[in-house]
Amino acid sequence: MQKPTPPGEFSLKETEPSLGGKKVTGSELVEQIYYLMSRLSRPRICLKNMSQVFAISKDRLQSSVLEVIVKDKDIENANNAFMGLVSFDLNRVPTRVPPDNPLAPQWYSFDNDRGKKVEGELMLAVWMGTQADEAFSEAWCSDAFGVGGTDDIANIRSRVYLSPKLSDVRVNVIEAIDLQLSDKRRSPEVFVKAQLRNQVLKSGISQIRTVNPLWNEDLMFVVAEPFDEPLILSVEDRVAPDKDELLGRCKIPFQDVDWRLDYFKQPVIGRCDFRPTAEELRRPEIGILEAKELAPMKTKDEVGTTDAYCVAKYGEKWKRTRTISNSFGPKWNEQYSWEVFDPCTVITIGN
Repeated sequence: MQKPTPPGEFSLKETEPSLGGKKVTGSELVEQIYYLMSRLSRPRICLKNMSQVFAISKDRLQSSVLEVIVKDKDIENANNAFMGLVSFDLNRVPTRVPPDNPLAPQWYSFDNDRGKKVEGELMLAVWMGTQADEAFSEAWCSDAFGVGGTDDIANIRSRVYLSPKLSDVRVNVIEAIDLQLSDKRRSPEVFVKAQLRNQVLKSGISQIRTVNPLWNEDLMFVVAEPFDEPLILSVEDRVAPDKDELLGRCKIPFQDVDWRLDYFKQPVIGRCDFRPTAEELRRPEIGILEAKELAPMKTKDEVGTTDAYCVAKYGEKWKRTRTISNSFGPKWNEQYSWEVFDPCTVITIGN
């Protein structure tokens, strides 16, 4: 697989994309893309409610038949775990475009792997829809199935979130006394390592190479609420170029940390309404179409790959597209809007 050449600059460039003809309600700024969508409710043979939506891009369909297979996850043997399947002829699947009413789910009988009827039924609905469909935002998409690691459905779907409240945490490393060294014959090379969540900072090695080292050095962290994890401080001795020996460690909960407010900043005034007079201008909208020639950001099976998503920020509200796995040229075709209540004039975009 040939790796794409990273672009010379990471900036937005003006383009004139073709949006594919007829406009779609709620998605006028993006190309109309059709997806095969299925909403699973529950099998009649158990009481568990699945309530799951799947979306497969039409250009990824490789068969004229959709098979929905139900298995028992508590049975390790794959053959015994099979409970039944439901088949659909894609030529007979209806197409739904908002504002059409949602397709009502129905009960479908189970078949075995030889096409014979077996005990059990499955309630589901199958239709062809677009990204303007209300169910699309909650769907598992076929271009996100390959996302690995700790990513799950909560991380790969599009979402909206507000800018977190950030605070500066200053750690003033002053001195240590009466350190216990494993080798008292050598001059210690002592430093302090501070860890806050997944951030790790280290001080320099003390110039006073005794059991009473002195630093008087500041380490700065930037953290977001909630402040529910402690600050961990470790005192370590550099005993070899690639070996550090732990001399002591302590944890400091944030409940014991003094907070200092910056009184030099101007007080925050209640939110003003700067909405334009024309109603059609009150909701700035953006269509996020695609990206090209992305650089590989990680390695999977010894091959460079990228799981890409795009974020857009206006005011304090961020909106993030779904994640598309293993693609250097992802296509999102998602549209977002914001209410205007403050004088922000810039939309920030990054991926």
